[in-house]
Amino acid sequence: MSRFHKLLPGLVFAGLIGTLTIGTLTIATWAQADPAQNTDVPAPDPTIGAPGPDCLELYQIDHTEILDDYTILFHMKGDKTYISKLPHRCFGLKFEQGYAYSTSIPKICGKVDFITVIRRGNACPLGTFHEYIKPADDEQKGAKKS
Repeated sequence: MSRFHKLLPGLVFAGLIGTLTIGTLTIATWAQADPAQNTDVPAPDPTIGAPGPDCLELYQIDHTEILDDYTILFHMKGDKTYISKLPHRCFGLKFEQGYAYSTSIPKICGKVDFITVIRRGNACPLGTFHEYIKPADDEQKGAKKS
């Protein structure tokens, strides 16, 4: 047996220990990072409540409201409203103020169905549906109007 073959198991073991040590140091360093400095993680959205249904029945949707290129509100008949945060920016959604969708069933489903921005034609996947929590300042504006 050559001298290299005798050293090979020791080298592999030393490499494995070195890799584990580096991995452990990386994890420990990451865990100690100041969360206030982490700009990659978005702040929690206070308007997103409990998870909603996977799909919304089309006949129960009263109207929709586009908040921005990422967010659509689905106002249902009655007093429920669901929010869908799109997983990616849907360019032109807010500016064009309209979208179209096509479905073979009488439902629109989050994480399955796509919307198409009118006059632009770009297709965007819907996000999951969650209960919408109306911000407190919107509720106060509604109370002043009454």
